[in-house]
Order: sequence, then structure tokens, then C-alpha cells
Amino acid sequence: MNKVVRIGKSLIGRGYPVFVIAEAGVNHNGDLGLATELIDVAISAGANAVKFQTFNADAIAATDAPKAEYQRATTTPGQSQLEMLRKL
Repeated sequence: MNKVVRIGKSLIGRGYPVFVIAEAGVNHNGDLGLATELIDVAISAGANAVKFQTFNADAIAATDAPKAEYQRATTTPGQSQLEMLRKL
């Protein structure tokens, strides 16, 4: 079956151009200006859309959950994983 999906003015499915979705995730750090910059960069790279990530920190991390090694290296010392996630 050749299912076709419409996103905005774009048709997605067999026989249509590739639809590129850029992954911004939480890399905006809660900063709307940075989020806008990420969108601009994605558009200039040829993306058709940008995906941002949202979540409820309290639903995904326990209060005593330790940070991963890469998180400890790139975030505020003494800050818990839950506190870090709440900022995102």
C-alpha cells in the first residue's frame, strides 16, 4: 500500500521528494532566541521541518537519580539530574 501523508503543503510517500526533519531536541536550553537560531540553521541546511523535544522532568527522573558521566562533565556541579532536566 502506498500511503501518502500531508504535512503543510508537502506530500510524503513513495514517489514524492524526501521530507527532511532536523532534530533540535532540547539543544535550545530553554532560550527562545537560540531555538529560533536552530530553526534558521536547519532551514539553511535544507530541512523541511524542525523537531523539538518536550517532556515532564518529574515523570522521567527520580529525585536521587545520578547524572551520567557526560552530563556531569557539561552541567553545573552539585546539580541533580532532575534539576538539570527541569531546566531543559
